[in-house]
This record gives sequence, C-alpha cells and structure tokens, in this order.
Amino acid sequence: MKRLAGKSALITGAARGIGHHFATAYVEEGARVAIAGINGDRAQAAVDELGGQAIAIEMDVTKQESIVAIAPGVVDGEHWDGVDAFFAKFENKQPGQKKREIRANVPFGRMGHPEDLAGMTIFLASKEADYIVVQTYNVGGGQWMS
Repeated sequence: MKRLAGKSALITGAARGIGHHFATAYVEEGARVAIAGINGDRAQAAVDELGGQAIAIEMDVTKQESIVAIAPGVVDGEHWDGVDAFFAKFENKQPGQKKREIRANVPFGRMGHPEDLAGMTIFLASKEADYIVVQTYNVGGGQWMS
C-alpha cells in the first residue's frame, strides 16, 4: 500500500519548481493533490501532466485571506536568480557570490534540490509520523550542524 493512500494535500506553487516536485511525489505515494497556484492555466497543465487524483486551484498566497506557505532551508531552483540579484544589490556583491557562499557552508558541498525535500514532506504526511508534533527538521545537507 502506498504511504499516502487516502490522504489529501494542498500544495501551493505546485505548477512548477519545488511545489511541482512535491506534488509529483505525493501523487506517486497515492495522495489526492490540490495543485494551487497564482496561474490557474499553469496549475491545470501540471494536473494534466501528473494524472492521478489531482485538481487545480487558482489562488494567490500573498493575499491575507489565502494560505501562507513557507519552504524550509535554502533550496536551489529557478527562483534563486531573483534572490541572488537582491543580495548582489543590497550587499554589494557580484551576481552568484551569495550562492557560492551558501554552497561553501554546506557540508554536502551543494545547495539543496527540490527532491531532497520531498521525502521529508511525504514522511511527515504519512501514518508513520502520526505521533510527531511540534518538531523542526533541518533538511539542509548538514548546514545547520556545521
């Protein structure tokens, strides 16, 4: 039996990037997934790609009445270019310098990838984690331990 059979998940930003990796992993583990995103067409395209029991929901998580979602740790992805540009401007650094600094401080020698986080989210949503409450899990390649 799949670990998330009979469970449902609302995953914001699941049309692409980290959220899409999570949605894919959840569907593969048997969950019903609501793919939420600001672009309804993109969310529907993700649903069409995933198949399974997925639906698309158009929503803007920046609105007060919407769900506020966060992703733990520093994860490499297409969104990083904007973060890198921010640090380049406000810390007077060259583009790419902040990313190199973070990578140098991770014992694994690289920034995390979406698939590095998916396993933890599946575990926390599964029956195996029913007795776990109020915990923080650092999925960061050992960055917070070094």
